[in-house]
Amino acid sequence: MESALVRKDAVMIHEPARTQMRATAAGAVVAVAIILGFLVYGLIKPKGTLPDNGIVISEQTGAVFVATSNPRQLIPVANMASARLLLMTTGGTASGTPSRVDESKLTDVPRGAFTGIPGAPELLPDKDLRVSPEWAVCDQLSRKLDLPDPDERPELRTTALAGIAAPGRRLGPKEGLLLAAPNGQTYLVFTADDEMGMTGTATVRAKVDLGNAAVRETFQLTGQKARKVSSGLLNAIPEVAELRAPEIAQRGEPTAFGSGNHKVGSVVRMERARGDYQFYVLLKNGKQQVSETVAQLIRSTTAGTGWAEMPDNEMIHLQAVNSLQVKDFPRVAPTILNIEKAPVTCLGWTPKDGRPTSAVTVGDSLGPNVKPVQLAQADGNGEALDSFYLPPGRGAVVRAATSEYDLQTGPIQLVSDRGVKFGIPDTRTAEGLGLAAPYLPAPESILRLLPEGPRLDPREARRVFDAVPLDDSKILRRKDPREAQPGG
Repeated sequence: MESALVRKDAVMIHEPARTQMRATAAGAVVAVAIILGFLVYGLIKPKGTLPDNGIVISEQTGAVFVATSNPRQLIPVANMASARLLLMTTGGTASGTPSRVDESKLTDVPRGAFTGIPGAPELLPDKDLRVSPEWAVCDQLSRKLDLPDPDERPELRTTALAGIAAPGRRLGPKEGLLLAAPNGQTYLVFTADDEMGMTGTATVRAKVDLGNAAVRETFQLTGQKARKVSSGLLNAIPEVAELRAPEIAQRGEPTAFGSGNHKVGSVVRMERARGDYQFYVLLKNGKQQVSETVAQLIRSTTAGTGWAEMPDNEMIHLQAVNSLQVKDFPRVAPTILNIEKAPVTCLGWTPKDGRPTSAVTVGDSLGPNVKPVQLAQADGNGEALDSFYLPPGRGAVVRAATSEYDLQTGPIQLVSDRGVKFGIPDTRTAEGLGLAAPYLPAPESILRLLPEGPRLDPREARRVFDAVPLDDSKILRRKDPREAQPGG
């Protein structure tokens, strides 16, 4: 019946069930053979060979040792960095691949004392695990909405970022920030001008005296409240000269030119064909063109409030001079952004075309995927860095840079994803650690905010311990959450 229905032939030449059984049996035999093969390989496979000189990791415990041949022993070490550094001092191949060895092959080998640099990094990132040279330091301000003035005493948290672009958008050309520094000084942050000669610097800060009426009027700061800023962010923003009326030699004396009674320090405003103005300060032997803010500031400190007048034909023929140092002034008074509009302020840094570049960015968060590590040193008051973010499982091997002249020559440092920096004496030591070039630049102004780990020096790796001593003066203890609970 089955043959008739399936094959349309009542005469069954071959039995289908028998074919299926043969295929199933063959498959079972192959599977059993594969399983037996794995079992046999597991019994006879080598369990790792103990090298004469090299790094050994126990298969079962993960403990790290340095094996030496003269004398034959295993030296337990604090971490992988210590192992590589110690090998450099014993003549072994420091950057070689560690051998994973079964614990049974380690039990009969004599062991030395615990050696190395406690606190040195476990992760020594090769080139594929290093982040891009993008750095930032950010202040996050949280307004206290339960206060009559939510901006009066905002909570401050400072975070350093590595390997990602500074969050938010760049501060606009007509925008500014008014910052209250921890030392009591006030700074105005604004977009840099090409005339400043600070290539690569998009944003600068300048000290302002809010007690000076002329300064308040010129930069429209009356009634503006300076926002709290951390020392780390403030010091990372390049600084220019204080914004105050420039010193004018022989101010108030008659000029040596012109048909009228013109005085040194007078400001002339000339209307151009397109409807805007050019501003000039009259000096003893000529004129100097200045920005609107400089003109307003000088005029505000001069008796009288009007603009000086001079015929256009006389102004055109006056000698142009450049004796006033006013290149660091913003061209126009910037609009101040308050905390509500921009609670997050960052200084982003990255190298470009062989030069460091930096810019202030503003926004409302660090980004949805940024989960910073809270540092033990966190204080929440703007003096210490509170948290750090570098993509987990990666690291940075960099040269600390202060300018374009030391992008490739600064001190070498390893930065872990926990936000700890480790100094490395030289390129030979870095290569021994498996940290080969290139060493991309990083801003010293941000690196100095990071907690400092032990120096990765081969000489330090020879230290031995029975027990690792703890220096209480350098230990920060985590608060017991039960201490914050009210009694009851």
